[in-house]
Amino acid sequence: MRIIRGLIMALAMVLPLAMAAEEATLDELMKEPFARMMWSAYYQGDNEAAKAAAQQAVKANKKNYFAYSILGEISKTEENYADAKKYYDKAMKIVESPSTKAFYNVCIGNLYLAEKKDLAKAAEHFRAAAKDEINAGDAFAGLSGVELAKGDTVMAVRYMDNAISVEPTTSHIISRLIISEEGTDVAALLSQAIENASDEEELEAALLARVKYAAKTGDMNTLAETSVKIFAVNPSDESFLTAAWEVAPGELTNCLEERMCFDPKEPMWPIQMQILMRHADKPVESLKYAIIADSLSNTPYTHEVLGNAYIALCDYPKGVESFRKAPEGSLDHKLGYALFMAGNRPEGLQMVRDFVAQDTVTGIYSANLLANMTFVSGNDSEAAALYERINSELGAPDLPTLVNGSAAMKNLGMTRQSGEWLDMAEKSIVENDSISTTEEMISWLPIIRFRKGDAAGAEKAASESLCEEKELSEGSLYNYACYYAQAGNSARALELLEESLEKGQDPYWAEIDLDLKNIREMPEFKIMIQRAKENIRRKIEIIESSAKSYFAPAVGVLNQE
Repeated sequence: MRIIRGLIMALAMVLPLAMAAEEATLDELMKEPFARMMWSAYYQGDNEAAKAAAQQAVKANKKNYFAYSILGEISKTEENYADAKKYYDKAMKIVESPSTKAFYNVCIGNLYLAEKKDLAKAAEHFRAAAKDEINAGDAFAGLSGVELAKGDTVMAVRYMDNAISVEPTTSHIISRLIISEEGTDVAALLSQAIENASDEEELEAALLARVKYAAKTGDMNTLAETSVKIFAVNPSDESFLTAAWEVAPGELTNCLEERMCFDPKEPMWPIQMQILMRHADKPVESLKYAIIADSLSNTPYTHEVLGNAYIALCDYPKGVESFRKAPEGSLDHKLGYALFMAGNRPEGLQMVRDFVAQDTVTGIYSANLLANMTFVSGNDSEAAALYERINSELGAPDLPTLVNGSAAMKNLGMTRQSGEWLDMAEKSIVENDSISTTEEMISWLPIIRFRKGDAAGAEKAASESLCEEKELSEGSLYNYACYYAQAGNSARALELLEESLEKGQDPYWAEIDLDLKNIREMPEFKIMIQRAKENIRRKIEIIESSAKSYFAPAVGVLNQE
């Protein structure tokens, strides 16, 4: 929330003093018309409207220190530090309360610290504020920042310890541990940081800090317990658990699985396991735990993760079933895509199109779904526009976007732009750092060069990669199959496609991919696609059976309740 919490707290603490000094209270200032408009606009994030109202507020009442505070805060957000200092200084000259003056000294000190131009001036304001009991914690934290900017870690630690001693807030504790963990009981401080968190953001920061420390010290029980707590705050937020998994993937996975066996009714265990397995690229285990999670808790979020898990294994009909359980409209982009891939293309396409038209959250993700769907449906105009939007918003080369976008543009007669996109695609592979160039990126080269008219270069790129004695991923094998299908070598295309499907490539996409149109009507193609779908069905049945038997007693008891 964008409220100036420090100012509100400072004013609340000094209210009796302010009244005695005949200083206008915050409540009195907020009754003024322009002040109400200013606060409403600022609270809603409209800085321009808030700034205009604040300027009118100080014209109407030159002693409205709160309006100057808002102007200072907005200027700070805009990194206009000179104006921010000017406004805070005006506010400080109006107020009489020592605590409120100290608060403004902290604000001005932080501005000097942010500029890093006059650290002595920053320290001067922080020292003035440190004399006030209410603002001493933030003042000492500011002095710590000054010393850190000067390169004196020892003094920075001492000041942060002073800040914690007078005000043990979560931010002060985490700042102290970021500077140095030496000379303190880290575990105890982190527990205090969690207990003192004033909002969800602070709580997540403290919990993640404890996860990293637990992983570093080998305390896997604490690591697992902490992950549960963060899930209790917001079970749909994967960022924390993903970060925890990156710290200690194997240990966290094992620990959670052991705990789940002891308390199988707790729905958060399998939800966490599903996310961990998905990020570990283990779709079979991911689906298993997603099924368990949905059986135990049956919430919109578990419906979504279950649908995601089915889609990861290319079972689009089951994905449709799962997404349909979620509240109407919330997963229309995913449901529409699953419907499209499962064979209901008109309804699925329209559903995603409607979602993208009003999409303000998922952005590029849903636009990319629609771009691919319109492209394979032959709507080159809509596809090209979407690919252009995606390419612009990503700000970095994305091979599928560039290659598919160039094809759509070529179909529309946009030859020059189509060629430019193919050039960008090739350049992103050839001129990329060899360390960051993946096998799958290289597998796009034959297709790109073939479409540019370089048949010899395309064949050379494919032959060199396929001759190397190494295991290729299903995605790479699929790209080479697409190249050979376009180049007219149907036998080689079918051979590589079959190998790709056996490794887990999506047969539903292969069935509609325009790159394979030259071989789609061949009996061998249809047989291998049907066989791949049947393999998916059998694999899913085994996973579902395993999931149901894994916690069968617990699920049964829960269902009876």
